[in-house]
Amino acid sequence: MDMRPVIPAESHAIDTGDYKLPTPMIYKLSDFVEKMRINRVQGWIVYGKQRYGKSVAIAYLTDELQRKYGEDFPVFVVDLQYFAQAAQGEFYASFLDSIGHKIQNGSRKGKLDKLKRLVTFLEHKAISGGTNRLVVFIDEAQNLKLSHYKWLSGIYNMLVSLKTRPLFLLFGQPELLTIRNNYIKERENQIIGRFMIHMVKFEGLKGTDDIETCLDGYDHAEYPPGSGWTITRYFFPEVNPEQWCLAHEAENAWQAFTRVRSHA
Repeated sequence: MDMRPVIPAESHAIDTGDYKLPTPMIYKLSDFVEKMRINRVQGWIVYGKQRYGKSVAIAYLTDELQRKYGEDFPVFVVDLQYFAQAAQGEFYASFLDSIGHKIQNGSRKGKLDKLKRLVTFLEHKAISGGTNRLVVFIDEAQNLKLSHYKWLSGIYNMLVSLKTRPLFLLFGQPELLTIRNNYIKERENQIIGRFMIHMVKFEGLKGTDDIETCLDGYDHAEYPPGSGWTITRYFFPEVNPEQWCLAHEAENAWQAFTRVRSHA
């Protein structure tokens, strides 16, 4: 029997929290993103309650896209939470900063210069990634105002004119759905068409099957990577994995959760 890996104390991924395992909702979103990428479908929003794991899902999907299509495949995560009231030039500067482009003496640059830098940067990333496509996740999108969507539409149109196909996915809280409905009433068709045609409700874990899917991740993810030792096996080395695994405890885990919740 091979020996349990020896690693520094408290350096395991479980100790550091540096790991990502898919939930049923993440699997669902992964399928959506792949279909969108292949079919070039625009206009998706993902809405759900706070602390349901939307930001974790974005991180997982980002890693998955780059695992599938290479580390150079252009995927960007833009968190505009703190820039919702930004003027146009500040909005472009915040966008640039979020995707890793620093502007020297940014306060002296006009908004058109920042826009040009942003579009050029995204175009070059798409080209260097060996494709004319790029994916942009926007987190906390419920903070965006009408003016921000118009500026995003301008970015989209400029990229398309350069034969670059951007895919924007907006993640936010349930208010995002209300915003969409208001834009439909106000006939903001360009915004709906670019960013909000389709909707996905981000849901949490709803039962034993969902818990089992999550626990199964621990039964298959290896740490250290390539060691042959799953997370479950590392912490329960005395157990025969052919006879027991963490996923078998899904029912017990769900019952424990419901008991705690009933007393909350």
